[in-house]
Amino acid sequence: RGVRLLSDERGQEELEGARVERGGGRGKLPGEEEGEEEEKEAQQRQRDRERNAELLRRKRERRREQQSHDADRFNSELHQGVSEVLQMCGVYHVNGTRAGPLKLDVFIPCVSLVVECNPEFQFYQKTTHMTRASKMRHELLSAMGFRVVHVPFLSWDALGTFEEKATFLCEILPRTLAERILAASPSLTSRKEKRYGGELEKKTIQL
Repeated sequence: RGVRLLSDERGQEELEGARVERGGGRGKLPGEEEGEEEEKEAQQRQRDRERNAELLRRKRERRREQQSHDADRFNSELHQGVSEVLQMCGVYHVNGTRAGPLKLDVFIPCVSLVVECNPEFQFYQKTTHMTRASKMRHELLSAMGFRVVHVPFLSWDALGTFEEKATFLCEILPRTLAERILAASPSLTSRKEKRYGGELEKKTIQL
């Protein structure tokens, strides 16, 4: 019996030694290991949720900042739409820049050109005639040395596709810019003769 007890003790010591070598200290039961793995996974999921929540918060902040910035740059949806088409055509421009007492809609520095976007509030109600205040603004821009072209809301609203809007801009912009737009948009080249075939047709809007 004494030999049996000694054998059991040695077996227990060997088992404990093996446990120490595997994990240091007391060995872990299978249930304990599974519990720790689940706890680690839960902690990782919590960290992932926190990171996703932080990313979403930052995205919302950037969106609010962008909306605020756009409100400062654009005076109307017409203005924003014209800017987007120019950007898609690769025409560098600046929105909302200051020139003396005036805030320019779209300024194209390479040709010192101002694109005036004429929304509905610049016209007398139910007419195609601009208000006196709008005309004075345009006269002042010309007196300051800027070349000025106009995008009336009635003309722009009648256009549906990108090609139609880009073609319209080709018709009112200087030739160098129109050629740049045409080069960037091969589908517009068929309209080139309309731009350069002679004097532009008169607009129905009274500027």
